[in-house]
Amino acid sequence: MKIAGFIWAVSVSAVLGGEMLEIDGKPVEIVKTGQYSPEAVSDKLAAQSFADALLPVRRSFVYGQVFWNGYAKQFTYAPYFEFKPVEGAVKYRFTVNGADGALLEFVADSPYAALTPVWGAVREGDTTVKAVGIDADGKELGVSGERKFYRMPPFDNRYAPKAKSYLEAAKDTYHYLLTFEAIQHLKKGEPSPNYTRYCYPSKMHSAIIEGLLEHVELDPSVKAEAIEIATQSANFMIRTAIPAGQPLEYLPRTYLMPTTEAGKNLAAVPKLGTIMMIYPVKTGNAMIRLYKETKNQAYLDYAVKIGEQYLRLQREDGTWALVYKIEDGSVVADNACEPVDIVPFLNNLGLVTGRDDFREAAERGMDIVKKRIKTLDWEGQFEDVNAQVAPYRNLSKHPAADSFLFITEIWKREGRVIPPEFIAQARESLRFAEDQFVVWRKNNWMLAPSAMEQYSCYKNVDASIAKMIRFYLLMYDLEKNPLDLAKARALGDSLTRIQMANGRIPTWCNWKTGPDADWINCMYAAAHALKLLSKYDGIQ
Repeated sequence: MKIAGFIWAVSVSAVLGGEMLEIDGKPVEIVKTGQYSPEAVSDKLAAQSFADALLPVRRSFVYGQVFWNGYAKQFTYAPYFEFKPVEGAVKYRFTVNGADGALLEFVADSPYAALTPVWGAVREGDTTVKAVGIDADGKELGVSGERKFYRMPPFDNRYAPKAKSYLEAAKDTYHYLLTFEAIQHLKKGEPSPNYTRYCYPSKMHSAIIEGLLEHVELDPSVKAEAIEIATQSANFMIRTAIPAGQPLEYLPRTYLMPTTEAGKNLAAVPKLGTIMMIYPVKTGNAMIRLYKETKNQAYLDYAVKIGEQYLRLQREDGTWALVYKIEDGSVVADNACEPVDIVPFLNNLGLVTGRDDFREAAERGMDIVKKRIKTLDWEGQFEDVNAQVAPYRNLSKHPAADSFLFITEIWKREGRVIPPEFIAQARESLRFAEDQFVVWRKNNWMLAPSAMEQYSCYKNVDASIAKMIRFYLLMYDLEKNPLDLAKARALGDSLTRIQMANGRIPTWCNWKTGPDADWINCMYAAAHALKLLSKYDGIQ
């Protein structure tokens, strides 16, 4: 069985049938007696998952890129590392020390070999791998490299069932949010002073507007109340935007002074004088959606003002700087924005207004997405985290998933056929996202199955679970692989189990945290994912 090309794939029948794996034209013998070997399970989907996990997300130096996993904390798929060649070595002996104390060894031709030969026998938990260069007689010549990480077990299709239907769970969460004090207070025309997260206005208000409109789709009876709150939220964002005449005029604010004691320790305080450019477009998208619902021209006009700033600030290479200083419009963080909201916003704005300049800017903004697909440097960009200071230091699955989600949506709207190369790229990025951020077994985490947010916040988050559900559903739509749907359902089932009786889904997947610890945008994301998942109920 040869494994080649852009994306790794493995035939379950080939692994179970005993055929030798071949990687880069060289045979690889694998240990088939391990806990996570395909032969260890009878369930078809689990066997497929175990077989798939024997191979790495990507071979290094694809497109000439450097290793992407230097800061990785866990691996579900067999990893390889940037170990150094040892002078005079003809082969390399790898020793893997698993959490159970077992030592597993294999010999490879390269210091960059994946742990495929023994990966199925490596137990869950803290793991160390060491490689040494050896000569033709097996004499050790020097250490090539050493690495510690957490070995995450693969999906095994043995999880607790959902607590209720996905649709019922979605409705309950939407209802909880509609009645939540922080949202009800918006009827007064301003945010509740008791909700800490309103210090991140663009993020919170855009999520509220879009979430309320999604709620209406499920339950038209709440339309009047939902529109009332959504318009008050939108009006607040317009009213508090950067004033006309300033360098960043009209942009909605990323930060406001917190109104609670707890908020004084948040990132909003030291960052008050800045704009993070991944957030104004979230407000812009919400404004377009509200305009379509209400036909109020003021909301489209404001979206256009936001869009025109993005036209002005787009750099020659098609990117946008991540953080600007409000006072003088200077760049604070030169990192290129992950344009997963910017490109679809400008594309959508061009469609609604008929302006080609918006759509042309969106097209130019695609270059950075293409670069990320090649490098896997999916930078985690969040308003409460400083910009990544070096490639791969703070990765997140969000930009990886969002890139393929928005591109697919645009192409389908345009009636384009999804090319096989794109599907292969999506599969690789999904494997990356699962490898680094999905939790299939509960250990030090609050919930399993679940998903973590970013390297800088390596914690269970309901919105991260939601994003992975959407990514798996996208791949199921593209390839109809039942394993993708099974993984999406396992994560959705977790959301229903962590959901409280009143419909609340704790952001941190922990019932002990109170409502003020919740991020409204995250809970709306969870409700949205459950709503999408319910559409697949009839599929076996």
